[in-house]
Amino acid sequence: MNRALAAISVALFAPIALATEPYEGKWAAEASWCGNTPATTDQVPVTITSAGMSGYETDCRFIGVEQEGNAWIATERCSSEGMTWTERTRMMVSGDRLTLTSEDGIRTTLVRCK
Repeated sequence: MNRALAAISVALFAPIALATEPYEGKWAAEASWCGNTPATTDQVPVTITSAGMSGYETDCRFIGVEQEGNAWIATERCSSEGMTWTERTRMMVSGDRLTLTSEDGIRTTLVRCK
């Protein structure tokens, strides 16, 4: 097989990397929390994927996410301790920081875990 054909074969059958949004990843209130697990403390990181976000005893599934300028507005269906609710959260990334702003204006800034 010649090199051009080999290169085409590799390109066609190589796994396709899916693009992720800047807010996706593992985030914590303090960098020292990044290695913590719920088995040892409630100071654990929040994990955000394309499907939603989860943290200590709270899980939110994204119903929809819309980009608004340099921020994303997530509509979420959340559950914690037997309760469920729907909320909207504004997510804005600046460097290694993620700022989450709730509908009622509560702002939380997290650092990206490495």
